[in-house]
Amino acid sequence: MRAARYIPTRWMIDREFLDLKADTRMLLVGLWAWPDTPTSGLTITDPTTIGRAFGISARRTRHCIVELAQAGFIETDPDGLVVWLIGFIETQLGQMPNRLHKVATARQIQALPATPMVRRYRQKYGIPDTVPNRVSARVSHTVPDTASLPVLSNSGEDGGAGTTAAKRATRRRAA
Repeated sequence: MRAARYIPTRWMIDREFLDLKADTRMLLVGLWAWPDTPTSGLTITDPTTIGRAFGISARRTRHCIVELAQAGFIETDPDGLVVWLIGFIETQLGQMPNRLHKVATARQIQALPATPMVRRYRQKYGIPDTVPNRVSARVSHTVPDTASLPVLSNSGEDGGAGTTAAKRATRRRAA
């Protein structure tokens, strides 16, 4: 649950937003500002609960959802269970999701039904189907391919310095 949410200020001059009915605009702002809406913008929050918080009836809320979907502000599954707030994740993060955001989003999405809309969401943002157990914020370093490294000799037989000779040389340089 987040204490603060960003609402796109462009909506105040956006013709599509301004053409919506007042209660539909209020519901959209409520969906964006609702504390339980995850950063992914994919929510199973019942819109009628949010509508009720703003004094909108359940019947009118269903009409508002259809109006929002037709205007392109949201997408819903056929059963209306999951609501995708279009552009929500970019607005909240201020950028497209990075690797850590994608893993966190993948964990959150695991609880949602695997519908075509959720698959489109995964594809749009590059969200993996499976979630790694642990993700580090540090850059990982890979071990180089040893076949491309020069071979150092340990023995003095083939012209190499030998193990003890190399240790002595290292000690002399350190001293």
